[in-house]
Amino acid sequence: MPGRIEPDCSGCRDSFIQTKCNDCGCQVCHLKTEPSKQLICDECNQSFHLWCLKEPLESVPNENDWYCDRCRNETQQDLIEKHREYLDRKVCGNNWGFGMACVGRSFRLNDGDRFGPIEGIVVGSWWRFRVQVSEAGIHSPLATSIYGRQNDGVYSIVYSGCDHNDVDLGDEIYYTVHERKNRRKLSSSSETISRLQGFALALARNCNAILNDQRGSVAIDWRSGKPIRLLRNGNNRCNTTKSNRLKYLPKIGVRYDGIYKVVKYWPEAGTNGHTKWRFLLRRDDPEPAPWTEKGRYRSKKLDLHLQYPQGWCEEFAQKRLWRIDKKILDQQRQVKRFKSNRGELKHSISKYSSDSTIEKLDQFEIPESLRSLIETDLLNRKNWSTILDRKYFKKVKVQSREKEF
Repeated sequence: MPGRIEPDCSGCRDSFIQTKCNDCGCQVCHLKTEPSKQLICDECNQSFHLWCLKEPLESVPNENDWYCDRCRNETQQDLIEKHREYLDRKVCGNNWGFGMACVGRSFRLNDGDRFGPIEGIVVGSWWRFRVQVSEAGIHSPLATSIYGRQNDGVYSIVYSGCDHNDVDLGDEIYYTVHERKNRRKLSSSSETISRLQGFALALARNCNAILNDQRGSVAIDWRSGKPIRLLRNGNNRCNTTKSNRLKYLPKIGVRYDGIYKVVKYWPEAGTNGHTKWRFLLRRDDPEPAPWTEKGRYRSKKLDLHLQYPQGWCEEFAQKRLWRIDKKILDQQRQVKRFKSNRGELKHSISKYSSDSTIEKLDQFEIPESLRSLIETDLLNRKNWSTILDRKYFKKVKVQSREKEF
């Protein structure tokens, strides 16, 4: 009709009865009240109340151009502040063992790339972390459970019992090595068993038999095979119903259990399409196992307690494992107090009796093979002289004295 004025808003058609409108009202609260305290964006032409903004304003700014939060281009200073807030919120949830899983070796006593036992480390030696095991040289890798070479063999294994196919019987272990098929090659239905490769091939070379990379083999004389240093790891205990797999693992830490040898190996087809190689490892060590009565008595006699890194306390420990650590540390302190009181008693008895057979039994004598090697080390002659001048009652005390130098 001629003379009729069209409304500015097509949504509410400038109705006074309708108090809310998505088009002409505030884009946050949708109210049309107090238009004098509304700001209109110069980019999208939408209105906003002063108190509805992310950063509320007390009055209308004197700037000619104003842009809402969606259309505004952030300055460099705003970007820097946002990045700082992001870095403050970016906190890692995993503690990674408070650095002990990623820490590097501070020293190294021996080289682990050789077969058989390492001189100076007896069966039953017990460490808290894998880093200490690597520093001792009995198992060099910090994360890998198998250490060896394909053309030579396996030197050491850290067994944790997390694989549901493994069976731990103490003196015998049914160990599993998983090998995936090569995806680059076309696999046919007749190819159900893949050949030995990787760590499985390295472990098969420890068996005293002709290498068969398709069907496996049985050792002719298993005792004459290449020796493997076996350690049991109790830090990675898995939640499982089978208690037999965890029976011979330590409560916490990594323990050296002696020499094992491969009796036989054979392949098995897994349910996921990958081939797994099974190995039967059998213990062949003259020293008694740590879980036997003789082994426990020998560990107490040699004072083979759980070795913690220097400066280890509750601040660095994990909360869920500190209860076990605290119990072990308290037991070690009680044993030290008992031995100190026992030593004072022995000292008082030796004043009144000339018999000193008890002290001679406990005193540790450094073997002649080590003394001959010490004489050849001319650079550290002064340090060795201070070590040899003292009397040691336990073998572990000699090793701890060597670490200080």
